[in-house]
Amino acid sequence: MHPLKDKNVIVMASNYIYYGMLEEVSIDRITLNNPSIIYETGEWSASEWKDIQKLPTNRIHIERSAVESIFEVNK
Repeated sequence: MHPLKDKNVIVMASNYIYYGMLEEVSIDRITLNNPSIIYETGEWSASEWKDIQKLPTNRIHIERSAVESIFEVNK
């Protein structure tokens, strides 16, 4: 089990910054529940993202080869 499972995370990928609850990690993909794309973060210390847009789906699968980093956030 991944230590960030069921936590709200940021996934910094090669083209986008994704936000959502980490649902699953497999050898070739990660799955986020209730996903959004953050087009502009604004100040990292701000209480809200400057431009975040909910994706029209309940979950998204991201190829692990495109992931640069993943970390928990409290926003």
